[in-house]
Amino acid sequence: MDRYEDMRCFVQVAELQSVTRAAEALSLAPSAVSRRLKDLEARLGAQLISRTTRRMSLTEAGRVYFQSCQRILGDIEEAESAVSGVGGHISGQLRVAAPLSFGLSHLTPALCGFVEAHPELRVDLDLSDRMVDLVGEGFDLALRIGTLRDSSLIARKLCDVRMICCASPCFLAENGTPERPTDLSTLPCLCYSGSERADIWRWRDENGAEQSVQVPMRIRATNGDMMRDAAIAGLGMVLKPSFIVHQALAEGTLVPVLKTVDWVGVTIYLVYPETRHLAAKTRAFIDHMRSHIGPKPYWEADLDV
Repeated sequence: MDRYEDMRCFVQVAELQSVTRAAEALSLAPSAVSRRLKDLEARLGAQLISRTTRRMSLTEAGRVYFQSCQRILGDIEEAESAVSGVGGHISGQLRVAAPLSFGLSHLTPALCGFVEAHPELRVDLDLSDRMVDLVGEGFDLALRIGTLRDSSLIARKLCDVRMICCASPCFLAENGTPERPTDLSTLPCLCYSGSERADIWRWRDENGAEQSVQVPMRIRATNGDMMRDAAIAGLGMVLKPSFIVHQALAEGTLVPVLKTVDWVGVTIYLVYPETRHLAAKTRAFIDHMRSHIGPKPYWEADLDV
């Protein structure tokens, strides 16, 4: 009885939602995979997978066992990676979570270079704005922007990011250009609903004290790219991280305003669960990202803001 192989087999079936595809991934016959699952359920005395003619899904017991198996298999990979990484050889699977807008624009190019440098490494990337449970869902690390709330995670700072207030030339021609932050209280604005108060925009005065203005929300959305495009279309003012609006500013489809205002910015971190030995694959990815982005983000290099 090989419990490690049983776990690998079960996790593959659960992730791929197919005995046939799991068998292909494991280089086994489908009958062998089915037999392992049947024997595993018999040994545990619980049904792990609910099967119908059209689909399969995890039972409650299956979800609990799946999360445990992911952690155990991840620990095994971490142990092997720590040893093999000593010689510069990195393999196994790296599971990464990142926000959608940043991931599409800036993480993807960096990730492609990292995978090319480590051809034996498999990467599982989750791009969404939800706050994933790194431990419960088996992620190696996540990229997070803003305030960190989970103190149980280890955080490595990538860089600070400026917030830039901007609008389209046609919007400013029609509505006028604000001369002070409080002028925004009379202009239609496009706000990020992921923040605690989407309609409150904050800045620091000349003494470093934090000030704020409540803006009229014309559109509220969870995605920064959508709000940038709405601003380009002339629908309102936006206050967005430089990594979202930098290209539009360079092309002139958005124009920066209130350039001397010190808007409260955000910080980008890579976070990972606390562990005694950081896996070589995770350490290598962190080093790669820090080198790719740099302490002053490359997307701000040519911005006249």
